[in-house]
Order: sequence, then structure tokens, then C-alpha cells
Amino acid sequence: MCIRDSHKMSQLVPSFPPGTTRKSGYSVAGLGQMNWGDFWKVTDDSMSEVWLNGFTTSKEPAKELATLARSWLQAPAMRLLGPTGAKAYGHDVGSRAYLIDFASVKLPRTAKLQIAASPSSPVVNPAFLINNWGNRGARLAVNGKSVSRGRSFRRGYYKTLDLEDGRMWKNVLIVWAQLESTKPVRIEIRP
Repeated sequence: MCIRDSHKMSQLVPSFPPGTTRKSGYSVAGLGQMNWGDFWKVTDDSMSEVWLNGFTTSKEPAKELATLARSWLQAPAMRLLGPTGAKAYGHDVGSRAYLIDFASVKLPRTAKLQIAASPSSPVVNPAFLINNWGNRGARLAVNGKSVSRGRSFRRGYYKTLDLEDGRMWKNVLIVWAQLESTKPVRIEIRP
């Protein structure tokens, strides 16, 4: 049974930490599935929905969260630049990441891509899951400028990753970039 209209946000998101209010500096939000049906996963005995929850100390939480919601629910398209042998699967709502598959390449060299950000589909702190990268290091450049590892660029690895459609990826590189734009962005990820 799915009840859509009877919940109030105050029932869905209690105050956290307990007893805090907006006066103490926290704003709480849950961004849910605003387009009923598109992201549902339905089986014979279950229905699943994707939600993005979080906290902010922003002075303008409504503006910040609206931008974040657009970046997630209307994620900008991604396309690979140049011949790489990779396949781009675009943005995956469940993992909030762009998927790039180098399964048919023995040793991936570089992932060059463009994210078509716009005011209606902004990019906010994108993440990338890159299949078959191995455990090699990774360097990041945004619009031709190198980004140092640390606060603005993080990376990690999955030995295996089961995707919702049944595929299993191996030696997956995870890249996260602190980046916000309403204009197209060029990304380069290289060993």
C-alpha cells in the first residue's frame, strides 16, 4: 500500500540532533521522488523508492536544496569525449553517480567527458563510478585545471559492485569532485 498525500514533512523528518530547531543552525530536508513512478523498483512483493536526505547549515537552505534537487532529479547529461573504448551510462539516481564502463578495454587510460550542466539541470558535487579501472591512482582536471586530492577531489575503490540491473562491475574507481555549475563542464580523469 502506498500513501502519497497524507504525510507532512514534519512527520517524515524529525528534528536532529534531538531537540534542535532551525534557530540552532540546522535545516533538515528529505528530497524524495517527486515524479511518482519513474524511479520505482517494483517486484512481485515489494516497491522501492529513492530518497536523498541530509542536513545543511546554509544561510539559504531553500535555494541550496532546490539546486541540489535539480542536480539529482534532472541530472545533466554526460557524454564521453574522444575514442576511449568506454561506454557511458549517464547518471544513476540510486547511487547519485555517473557510470562509465571500461569493461572492453584492457587498461583504461583516460576518461574525458563533458557534463551538460544548465540552470535547469545543474551539476552539484558529481561522483563517477568507473568500471575496470583497477587500483591505479587517479588524477582529476576540471575545465583543463588540475584539482589536487583532498577537500575538492576524493577517490576510492570497489573491488566488486553489483548494479541494480544485475551487472557486476569489478575494480571500480570512485571519484567525487566538489563542483557546482550551471554551465557545461569538462572533466578528465587519468591515471
